[in-house]
Amino acid sequence: RSRILSRVKEGDSIVDMFAGVGPYSILIAKSKKPSKVLAIDKNPDAVRYLRENIILNSAKNIEAIEGDARKEAKKFAGTADHVIMNLPHSAFEFLDSAVLLAKPGGIIHYYGITPEDDLFESSIKLIKKAAEKASRKIEVLEKRVVRSYAPHQYNICIEARIV
Repeated sequence: RSRILSRVKEGDSIVDMFAGVGPYSILIAKSKKPSKVLAIDKNPDAVRYLRENIILNSAKNIEAIEGDARKEAKKFAGTADHVIMNLPHSAFEFLDSAVLLAKPGGIIHYYGITPEDDLFESSIKLIKKAAEKASRKIEVLEKRVVRSYAPHQYNICIEARIV
């Protein structure tokens, strides 16, 4: 979380596509001065706790949205400086929406679970394909292993600028 936090600048707009109870969204809203944090989750229980956490943490400039990230992306197209995709097992299914959300120069923080013999390349290809569908390109800023997930499986993060 601190790595993403270090990339956020005052006035940035953040969309957390799978916010859960808000660990990324609340940290960013409290630690930086974003113009807006949109915290989306389709789980009503998670959103209820997210709203409680926003109040308990006195977080400002954060909006909790209960809904499907794909549908919400259409409403907020082209608005995000940062799109957080922390849903490692299925984030790839939402890449088209993430690209839609990103403003030119926006960064997608993509998390995935990958085999050790293909840590990054297939995920980068998926991000590139989603960008190309929208007539955009990517610039990979960083790729890293977050942790071991299972034997020969790793949780990875790729940060890609959408141009």
